[in-house]
Amino acid sequence: TSNKQKLGIASYYRSTSNSTPIEMFLGGGSGSKLILTASSVLAFTGIVTARDNTSGDCAVYKFEGAIKRDGANNTAIVGTVNKTVIAEEDTSWDVNITANDTDDSLKVEVTGDATNITNFVGRFDIVETIF
Repeated sequence: TSNKQKLGIASYYRSTSNSTPIEMFLGGGSGSKLILTASSVLAFTGIVTARDNTSGDCAVYKFEGAIKRDGANNTAIVGTVNKTVIAEEDTSWDVNITANDTDDSLKVEVTGDATNITNFVGRFDIVETIF
């Protein structure tokens, strides 16, 4: 029998120096993504913090949602991702979560400050059920 579950913590990091949306990667590595197992559903809750050390601005975002991958490698968000902005001193910043159907992964994308370096750190608790 194969393992029918995965439990874990996924940590993301990204530093950005402009206001162009950019993907965060696991552990801050280059291209390391949270790939879903075929025929699975993954539930997640997460917190992303952001800090601009030049201006001192910061932000905190909270997420809850689910993503699924079928046996034909189609990956999609289930319903909608619940996003709560807990704190946000620079309203031009943002964090969004989508499904990356090409890589069959959970995509965490951040938008930072237009002129200063903004560091983003995220922690996601995950539970995956595999058929």
